[in-house]
Amino acid sequence: MLFPKLFRRLADHLRFAPDSSLDCFPSYLFGGADRFRILSQGPTARTITGLHHVIEVNAGTVRMTHPIEDLVFAEE
Repeated sequence: MLFPKLFRRLADHLRFAPDSSLDCFPSYLFGGADRFRILSQGPTARTITGLHHVIEVNAGTVRMTHPIEDLVFAEE
């Protein structure tokens, strides 16, 4: 399954820094302002800023560390 928000961030990263590797992608996400909560952490879960908290890059593959259904985004 492809997560559209993550795909757009990856496309922007590759467009603005075409010579960088995927290893730099978490750093790129660190500067983002995506705010969300992780449902499995319970009703008092704090709001997290930055998708870099829920992705990992390994051998050229970007993978989310939580299912999409476990994330609730704060849209402003």
